[in-house]
Amino acid sequence: TRRRDDDLGLEDDDDDDDNRGGDAADNRGEEPPPPRDPREVIADLIEAKDYDAAVYKAVECGDVAVLLFAVERVGVDNVKDSSPFQQLTLLCLIQQLGTTIDRPDHADFVALKLDWLQLAVLGLDPAHAHIASHVPNVLRQVKHSLETLPPHLTTHYSAPVKILIHVINSLLK
Repeated sequence: TRRRDDDLGLEDDDDDDDNRGGDAADNRGEEPPPPRDPREVIADLIEAKDYDAAVYKAVECGDVAVLLFAVERVGVDNVKDSSPFQQLTLLCLIQQLGTTIDRPDHADFVALKLDWLQLAVLGLDPAHAHIASHVPNVLRQVKHSLETLPPHLTTHYSAPVKILIHVINSLLK
């Protein structure tokens, strides 16, 4: 019999419903390969110069350490003139880097985060249909993070922080 699994949109082409348990011929004991480390996948995407996919994959992991791995390897100088990023990638990048700017475990990455934030904020189109409803909230979060940086960061990174806040204010108008 032929049946359809509506929830998954799959069709079952097996005409013999009695043989569902799987016999030795069907079940070879092969396990699927373990998932690849996201850093390996990201490195491959960067090597292929698919920077948008690499950064989006890193953002998708939800781990700022993986995102830092990606942006450090892409290199802001390699993309600042070409703008290879989709708007959703830029917005996610802004949110993850901007709201974690002062994490103590990433103290060595503040300058890198600020460089990438500047690139992403300048490339952002707040009116883009796919992200417009989310832009104000994300930008307000990042602005708050920048305005509440600890004094040692505010002093050391005064110029880039002020520029970012100015650009964010312009985008929020």
